Order: sequence, then C-alpha cells, then structure tokens
Amino acid sequence: MVSTLGLATPSPTLPEPGPIDPGEVAEECARYGIPVLGPPPPPLD
Repeated sequence: MVSTLGLATPSPTLPEPGPIDPGEVAEECARYGIPVLGPPPPPLD
C-alpha cells in the first residue's frame, strides 16, 4: 500500500510534505483490507 501511494525521491533525503488525497488513500486501504477509522473526536475541555 505504501509503495502504491508513495513517490520516488531524487535523493536519499526526506522530501518536503505534499498534499494527500484522502479518497485515494481510502481506496488503497480498501484494496489491501486495511480499515480506515474516522478522525479523532475533539478534546474534552
């Protein structure tokens, strides 16, 4: 799943963060049988 969603980098350093498509991540997770949970609840102040 990670190799499907990841991108190659031009050098062996960490790349800058980029945009994430939640729909694409959910589709890939479903393909590999990985459950996707909702966002965490808000803090209980």
